[in-house]
Amino acid sequence: MIDTERITYIAFNSVNPFPMRMIQSKRAMYLEQVKTELRELNALREEFRNQRAHLDYQSDEEGDDFDD
Repeated sequence: MIDTERITYIAFNSVNPFPMRMIQSKRAMYLEQVKTELRELNALREEFRNQRAHLDYQSDEEGDDFDD
């Protein structure tokens, strides 16, 4: 059986190849990067929806011109 708590303690306190300050800094940096990408994606998605709604509206208007 492996003592995961002891391994974690050794890794982050004794050996300390990954200081928590560095990990927190990288987390914050990448979190902001992901949030920025999500904002850009949401803006593109909204633009696409608006274009599609505009095209659907034009299509409906053109359909009204047909005689039965």
